[in-house]
Amino acid sequence: AASDLLAPQSDVMMSPYSSGLAYYVSKAAHENNKVMFANGAVRPDVFEFRPASFGVLPSGYSYLQQILPLLHSKGAKSIYYVTDGKPGNFVKGLCGFVPDFAREWGLTLKGTSAIIDTGNPQTDFDVVASSLSREELNPDILVSCIDTFCDKWIASLRRVNWSPKALIITVCPGSDFFEKSVKSDAEYIL
Repeated sequence: AASDLLAPQSDVMMSPYSSGLAYYVSKAAHENNKVMFANGAVRPDVFEFRPASFGVLPSGYSYLQQILPLLHSKGAKSIYYVTDGKPGNFVKGLCGFVPDFAREWGLTLKGTSAIIDTGNPQTDFDVVASSLSREELNPDILVSCIDTFCDKWIASLRRVNWSPKALIITVCPGSDFFEKSVKSDAEYIL
């Protein structure tokens, strides 16, 4: 609402830090023929079909730089990460630093999986989610570098009745669609 009021009075708009909030600033900028810079927005719909909206992305390193040491200080001992299996996906790069952080903070890296959404939740998501619940894996921290199927991933974790001590999802939190899809589960996601 504020971006709709400010757009007619501004030449350039700066969005707040998050894809969910940047979406609305980008929309208002586009509708008012303004240039918009987004600091940290990664969702494609912030920029798609909006040629005057630009992103200034933080490094993948900074996404996890603070949360992993905090979780380690609270007793987390192991970590696993999943990525979107599509080639060239930006969020996949965010997880590229997980092995480095695991070494730096003494976390046991239990593994990684790439998920591709083909439309079959049992084979796309549940196989990975089920494997995480096995005693030999069962990581304290699950980092999910995904952006388009977060709701399906959360549903899969529910179906197999497993959750880590800490679930980090890099992009979806803040999205209206995501929050409506996962309801109160959004309150427990970092």
